[in-house]
Amino acid sequence: MTTSSSDIAFTPAVKAIQAQKGSRASYARMESQGGWQTKVSPDLAGFLAGLDMFYLGTVNGEWQPYIQYRGGPPGFLKVIDDQMLGFADFGGNRQYITLGNLADNPKAFIFLMDYVNRQRIKIWGRAEVIADNAELNERLHDPDYVGKVERSILFHVEAWDANCPQHIHKRYPAIPSEEVDRKIALCYEKGWQFLAHCNGDAASDMMLGAIKDAREKFGKGKDRRDVMIHCQTIREDQLDTMKEYGVIPSMYGMHCFYWGDWHRDSVFGAERAERISPARSALRRGMIFSQHHDAPIALQNAIRVLSSVVTRRTRSGDILGAGQCIPVDAALKSITIWAAYHHYEEANRGSIEVGKLADFVVLDKNPHNVPILELSELKVMETIKNGKTIYLAK
Repeated sequence: MTTSSSDIAFTPAVKAIQAQKGSRASYARMESQGGWQTKVSPDLAGFLAGLDMFYLGTVNGEWQPYIQYRGGPPGFLKVIDDQMLGFADFGGNRQYITLGNLADNPKAFIFLMDYVNRQRIKIWGRAEVIADNAELNERLHDPDYVGKVERSILFHVEAWDANCPQHIHKRYPAIPSEEVDRKIALCYEKGWQFLAHCNGDAASDMMLGAIKDAREKFGKGKDRRDVMIHCQTIREDQLDTMKEYGVIPSMYGMHCFYWGDWHRDSVFGAERAERISPARSALRRGMIFSQHHDAPIALQNAIRVLSSVVTRRTRSGDILGAGQCIPVDAALKSITIWAAYHHYEEANRGSIEVGKLADFVVLDKNPHNVPILELSELKVMETIKNGKTIYLAK
């Protein structure tokens, strides 16, 4: 009996249903012409080079399937040769479901999605976990990516096929890179400040790349105070570039309290989660930064912001990245004078000085004198706006 590469998916049961539904003849013609591709073509290699995520499917010994999301810098799923792909597996994931499944069953499936261009590719094959191979780990590790490689995973390609774009909704980035480049260039040309949301490191790369191009075309500008909002997964090398360009981070440190446990266990893994909103890394570089609460996503609670960035304590009581905790003084500045600075308003607000607006609060205790784990219990006793009391605790 003649076999085709598509038989890896088109089992007898599948072919029977195709016959019932009327599609078997067309697939039979495809199979007679060679079937699905079995080697990594230049087109597939180019597709992989631009992707920063994929889905990896495995099955355990009880035939229970599992889909894992894998993310990284563009091109982190690398071509080893014309029948093998590979990627570095970093520390942080503590569930080890994929590793356990592959120990039971090496058969695996990769689903590639390019949401921007509405393209998808399916790859069938076998995955192999390679431990203690420093040379391979180094080959698969992206030098700009922070994290320790614990092992490598090789994927032996047996068949792959590209699908139609039907029902693929365009997703991230929300703005094409060309439009980001155009808008940031316009801001540099006109001398306008811009404040942009960049939550993931890929979005941060997009923003910083556009700034680089704009600076080369229009110069560094005078007293630029552009702001990157959230900076949740900003890398160390990106902070270096931000300092060079004068970009001010506005971090969402309160994220550690509300969603830190979830990011650690379900999204980033422990190692990456410990660096979300890395205020201490910015402080070590002598950068100023602000902190925000992102209302209505979270409550407007400056005291919670203060507590979160000083302690980085999650709702479960865990300390999420003690190395990114900042002192009380820096935390207070990040929600007062430094925040005023990135809005060009440091001359009239942000600190209590003669000649500035009398906008401030009176707390029940001095934040510098209370144990840091009690910062979240501070109470606002009085709020003064334009020199007038607008709130007084009872």
